[in-house]
Amino acid sequence: MEGKFIIGEVAKRFGITRPTLIYYDSINLLKPSVVELNGYRYYSYKDVEKLELILTLKESGLKLEKIKNFLASPSHEEAIGLLDAQVKSVDEKIEQLMKTKKIIQNRIENIEAYEAFERYPEIRLVEKEERRICKVRVDYNDDEPFSSTLRKLKTILDEFPETYGAMASKFGVCVSEENMLNGEFYIFKYIFELLETEILSSQLDVLPAGTYMTCMHDGPYHFSHLTFKRMLAYSKDHQFAIKGDGLILPIHDVWAVDSEENYMTEIQIPVER
Repeated sequence: MEGKFIIGEVAKRFGITRPTLIYYDSINLLKPSVVELNGYRYYSYKDVEKLELILTLKESGLKLEKIKNFLASPSHEEAIGLLDAQVKSVDEKIEQLMKTKKIIQNRIENIEAYEAFERYPEIRLVEKEERRICKVRVDYNDDEPFSSTLRKLKTILDEFPETYGAMASKFGVCVSEENMLNGEFYIFKYIFELLETEILSSQLDVLPAGTYMTCMHDGPYHFSHLTFKRMLAYSKDHQFAIKGDGLILPIHDVWAVDSEENYMTEIQIPVER
Protein backbone atom coordinates (compact mmCIF):
# COMPACT_ATOMS: atom_id res chain seq x y z
CA MET A 1 0.00 0.00 0.00
CA GLU A 2 2.90 2.32 -0.78
CA GLY A 3 1.71 5.89 -1.26
CA LYS A 4 -1.68 5.11 0.27
CA PHE A 5 -2.69 5.75 3.86
CA ILE A 6 -5.71 4.57 5.82
CA ILE A 7 -7.55 7.04 8.02
CA GLY A 8 -5.99 5.73 11.24
CA GLU A 9 -2.46 6.18 9.90
CA VAL A 10 -3.14 9.76 8.85
CA ALA A 11 -4.77 10.62 12.16
CA LYS A 12 -1.81 9.21 14.09
CA ARG A 13 0.72 10.96 11.87
CA PHE A 14 -0.77 14.41 12.52
CA GLY A 15 -1.93 13.86 16.08
CA ILE A 16 -5.61 14.36 15.28
CA THR A 17 -8.65 12.12 15.71
CA ARG A 18 -10.46 9.94 13.20
CA PRO A 19 -13.69 11.94 13.76
CA THR A 20 -11.80 15.09 12.69
CA LEU A 21 -10.87 13.51 9.36
CA ILE A 22 -14.40 12.17 8.93
CA TYR A 23 -15.71 15.70 9.52
CA TYR A 24 -13.30 17.19 6.97
CA ASP A 25 -14.58 14.57 4.52
CA SER A 26 -18.22 15.41 5.24
CA ILE A 27 -17.74 19.13 4.53
CA ASN A 28 -15.71 18.43 1.38
CA LEU A 29 -12.59 19.98 2.84
CA LEU A 30 -10.43 16.87 2.49
CA LYS A 31 -11.59 13.62 0.90
CA PRO A 32 -9.49 10.48 0.42
CA SER A 33 -8.63 10.59 -3.28
CA VAL A 34 -7.70 6.94 -3.77
CA VAL A 35 -10.73 4.66 -4.18
CA GLU A 36 -10.14 0.94 -4.71
CA LEU A 37 -12.47 -1.38 -6.66
CA ASN A 38 -13.59 -2.89 -3.39
CA GLY A 39 -14.75 0.55 -2.26
CA TYR A 40 -11.96 1.13 0.27
CA ARG A 41 -10.69 4.69 0.30
CA TYR A 42 -7.17 5.87 1.05
CA TYR A 43 -5.34 9.13 1.42
CA SER A 44 -2.59 9.83 -1.11
CA TYR A 45 0.66 11.74 -0.53
CA LYS A 46 -1.04 14.73 -2.13
CA ASP A 47 -3.92 14.43 0.34
CA VAL A 48 -1.45 14.27 3.23
CA GLU A 49 0.31 17.42 2.01
CA LYS A 50 -3.06 19.13 1.66
CA LEU A 51 -3.96 18.13 5.22
CA GLU A 52 -0.66 19.54 6.47
CA LEU A 53 -1.53 22.89 4.86
CA ILE A 54 -5.07 22.78 6.29
CA LEU A 55 -3.81 22.14 9.82
CA THR A 56 -1.12 24.82 9.49
CA LEU A 57 -3.64 27.44 8.35
CA LYS A 58 -6.09 26.34 11.04
CA GLU A 59 -3.40 26.57 13.74
CA SER A 60 -2.58 30.11 12.61
CA GLY A 61 -6.19 31.13 13.22
CA LEU A 62 -7.86 30.80 9.81
CA LYS A 63 -11.43 29.47 9.85
CA LEU A 64 -12.20 26.20 8.06
CA GLU A 65 -14.64 27.89 5.68
CA LYS A 66 -11.95 30.30 4.47
CA ILE A 67 -9.47 27.45 4.13
CA LYS A 68 -12.01 25.51 2.07
CA ASN A 69 -12.69 28.47 -0.23
CA PHE A 70 -8.97 29.05 -0.72
CA LEU A 71 -8.28 25.40 -1.57
CA ALA A 72 -11.24 25.28 -3.97
CA SER A 73 -9.83 27.95 -6.29
CA PRO A 74 -6.23 28.72 -5.41
CA SER A 75 -4.09 31.19 -7.34
CA HIS A 76 -0.49 32.14 -6.77
CA GLU A 77 -1.40 35.73 -5.99
CA GLU A 78 -4.14 34.70 -3.59
CA ALA A 79 -1.91 32.09 -1.98
CA ILE A 80 0.87 34.58 -1.35
CA GLY A 81 -1.56 37.11 0.12
CA LEU A 82 -3.21 34.54 2.37
CA LEU A 83 0.03 32.99 3.56
CA ASP A 84 1.62 36.40 4.18
CA ALA A 85 -1.37 37.31 6.34
CA GLN A 86 -1.01 34.05 8.26
CA VAL A 87 2.72 34.64 8.77
CA LYS A 88 1.83 38.01 10.29
CA SER A 89 -0.75 36.33 12.51
CA VAL A 90 1.80 33.74 13.66
CA ASP A 91 4.35 36.48 14.37
CA GLU A 92 1.79 38.28 16.53
CA LYS A 93 1.09 35.09 18.46
CA ILE A 94 4.81 34.48 18.95
CA GLU A 95 5.19 38.04 20.23
CA GLN A 96 2.34 37.52 22.69
CA LEU A 97 3.82 34.21 23.84
CA MET A 98 7.19 35.89 24.36
CA LYS A 99 5.48 38.53 26.48
CA THR A 100 3.76 35.83 28.51
CA LYS A 101 7.11 34.09 28.94
CA LYS A 102 8.65 37.36 30.14
CA ILE A 103 5.93 37.77 32.79
CA ILE A 104 6.47 34.21 34.04
CA GLN A 105 10.25 34.71 34.12
CA ASN A 106 9.78 37.94 36.07
CA ARG A 107 7.74 36.05 38.66
CA ILE A 108 10.37 33.33 39.00
CA GLU A 109 13.21 35.84 39.32
CA ASN A 110 11.24 37.82 41.87
CA ILE A 111 10.65 34.80 44.10
CA GLU A 112 14.31 33.76 43.80
CA ALA A 113 15.45 37.30 44.67
CA TYR A 114 13.19 37.27 47.73
CA GLU A 115 14.70 33.99 48.91
CA ALA A 116 18.27 35.20 48.34
CA PHE A 117 17.89 38.69 49.79
CA GLU A 118 19.99 39.36 52.88
CA ARG A 119 17.71 40.50 55.67
CA TYR A 120 19.26 42.93 58.11
CA PRO A 121 17.82 44.70 61.17
CA GLU A 122 20.32 47.54 61.51
CA ILE A 123 20.59 50.85 59.67
CA ARG A 124 23.41 50.82 57.14
CA LEU A 125 25.34 53.30 55.04
CA VAL A 126 25.73 52.07 51.48
CA GLU A 127 27.49 53.60 48.49
CA LYS A 128 25.21 53.55 45.46
CA GLU A 129 26.12 54.13 41.84
CA GLU A 130 23.89 56.23 39.60
CA ARG A 131 20.71 54.31 38.78
CA ARG A 132 18.39 54.76 35.82
CA ILE A 133 14.68 54.89 36.46
CA CYS A 134 11.42 55.43 34.63
CA LYS A 135 9.11 57.54 36.77
CA VAL A 136 5.66 59.12 36.77
CA ARG A 137 4.73 61.93 39.14
CA VAL A 138 1.75 61.36 41.39
CA ASP A 139 -1.08 63.76 40.55
CA TYR A 140 -3.19 64.28 43.65
CA ASN A 141 -5.86 65.97 41.56
CA ASP A 142 -6.85 62.51 40.27
CA ASP A 143 -9.67 60.71 42.05
CA GLU A 144 -7.34 57.76 42.66
CA PRO A 145 -3.86 59.31 42.44
CA PHE A 146 -1.80 56.28 43.47
CA SER A 147 -3.66 53.70 41.36
CA SER A 148 -3.78 56.07 38.39
CA THR A 149 -0.02 56.65 38.56
CA LEU A 150 0.67 52.92 38.80
CA ARG A 151 -1.38 52.33 35.63
CA LYS A 152 0.39 55.14 33.77
CA LEU A 153 3.84 53.80 34.64
CA LYS A 154 2.95 50.22 33.73
CA THR A 155 1.49 51.39 30.40
CA ILE A 156 4.76 53.16 29.58
CA LEU A 157 6.90 50.16 30.54
CA ASP A 158 4.74 47.69 28.62
CA GLU A 159 5.47 49.58 25.39
CA PHE A 160 9.05 48.29 25.43
CA PRO A 161 10.18 44.64 25.12
CA GLU A 162 12.94 45.27 27.67
CA THR A 163 10.50 46.29 30.39
CA TYR A 164 7.31 44.47 29.37
CA GLY A 165 5.67 42.62 32.23
CA ALA A 166 6.99 44.88 34.97
CA MET A 167 5.03 44.20 38.15
CA ALA A 168 3.20 47.20 39.56
CA SER A 169 3.58 45.86 43.10
CA LYS A 170 7.37 46.02 42.64
CA PHE A 171 7.44 49.71 41.68
CA GLY A 172 9.32 51.99 44.05
CA VAL A 173 7.88 55.17 45.51
CA CYS A 174 9.57 58.46 46.31
CA VAL A 175 8.87 60.73 49.28
CA SER A 176 10.20 64.25 48.76
CA GLU A 177 12.86 65.49 51.16
CA GLU A 178 10.53 68.26 52.32
CA ASN A 179 7.62 65.93 53.06
CA MET A 180 9.91 63.41 54.72
CA LEU A 181 11.40 65.99 57.09
CA ASN A 182 7.89 67.28 57.85
CA GLY A 183 6.66 63.80 58.73
CA GLU A 184 4.46 63.49 55.62
CA PHE A 185 5.65 60.00 54.72
CA TYR A 186 2.61 58.97 52.68
CA ILE A 187 2.49 61.90 50.26
CA PHE A 188 4.44 60.46 47.36
CA LYS A 189 6.34 62.54 44.84
CA TYR A 190 6.54 59.93 42.10
CA ILE A 191 6.41 56.20 41.45
CA PHE A 192 9.30 54.60 39.61
CA GLU A 193 10.83 51.44 38.18
CA LEU A 194 14.56 50.73 38.33
CA LEU A 195 15.84 50.00 34.81
CA GLU A 196 18.46 47.46 33.85
CA THR A 197 18.45 48.68 30.25
CA GLU A 198 17.69 52.14 28.90
CA ILE A 199 14.44 52.80 27.06
CA LEU A 200 13.45 55.72 24.86
CA SER A 201 10.94 57.51 27.05
CA SER A 202 10.45 61.09 28.20
CA GLN A 203 9.90 59.68 31.70
CA LEU A 204 13.54 58.63 32.14
CA ASP A 205 15.56 59.99 35.05
CA VAL A 206 18.44 58.96 37.29
CA LEU A 207 18.86 58.44 41.00
CA PRO A 208 22.12 60.19 41.89
CA ALA A 209 25.17 58.27 43.03
CA GLY A 210 26.30 58.75 46.60
CA THR A 211 25.93 57.57 50.16
CA TYR A 212 22.51 56.20 51.12
CA MET A 213 21.26 55.37 54.58
CA THR A 214 19.31 52.13 54.17
CA CYS A 215 17.08 50.05 56.41
CA MET A 216 14.75 47.08 56.00
CA HIS A 217 11.08 47.59 56.74
CA ASP A 218 9.10 44.45 57.56
CA GLY A 219 5.34 44.59 57.29
CA PRO A 220 2.66 46.71 55.61
CA TYR A 221 3.36 49.99 53.84
CA HIS A 222 1.19 51.89 56.29
CA PHE A 223 3.71 51.25 59.06
CA SER A 224 6.71 52.46 57.06
CA HIS A 225 6.60 55.81 58.88
CA LEU A 226 8.04 54.01 61.91
CA THR A 227 11.14 53.01 59.95
CA PHE A 228 11.44 56.49 58.43
CA LYS A 229 11.35 58.07 61.89
CA ARG A 230 13.93 55.63 63.18
CA MET A 231 16.25 56.45 60.27
CA LEU A 232 15.81 60.21 60.66
CA ALA A 233 16.59 59.93 64.36
CA TYR A 234 19.67 57.89 63.51
CA SER A 235 20.86 60.51 61.02
CA LYS A 236 20.39 63.23 63.64
CA ASP A 237 22.28 61.27 66.30
CA HIS A 238 25.18 60.67 63.91
CA GLN A 239 25.04 64.17 62.41
CA PHE A 240 24.30 63.03 58.87
CA ALA A 241 22.81 65.65 56.54
CA ILE A 242 19.81 64.55 54.49
CA LYS A 243 20.66 65.23 50.84
CA GLY A 244 17.57 64.29 48.86
CA ASP A 245 14.32 62.40 48.57
CA GLY A 246 13.54 59.18 50.41
CA LEU A 247 12.91 55.99 48.45
CA ILE A 248 10.82 52.94 49.28
CA LEU A 249 11.81 49.90 47.22
CA PRO A 250 9.88 46.62 47.50
CA ILE A 251 12.09 43.55 47.84
CA HIS A 252 9.47 41.34 46.18
CA ASP A 253 6.01 41.61 44.70
CA VAL A 254 2.88 40.93 46.74
CA TRP A 255 2.42 37.41 45.35
CA ALA A 256 5.73 36.20 46.81
CA VAL A 257 4.41 36.32 50.39
CA ASP A 258 1.33 34.87 52.03
CA SER A 259 0.26 38.04 53.85
CA GLU A 260 0.94 41.76 54.00
CA GLU A 261 2.52 41.25 57.42
CA ASN A 262 5.43 39.46 55.71
CA TYR A 263 5.92 42.15 53.07
CA MET A 264 9.46 43.53 52.89
CA THR A 265 10.72 46.85 51.58
CA GLU A 266 13.98 48.72 51.81
CA ILE A 267 14.01 52.42 52.59
CA GLN A 268 16.89 54.45 51.17
CA ILE A 269 17.70 58.06 52.07
CA PRO A 270 20.66 59.94 50.53
CA VAL A 271 22.91 61.47 53.19
CA GLU A 272 26.19 63.27 53.58
CA ARG A 273 28.52 62.42 56.46
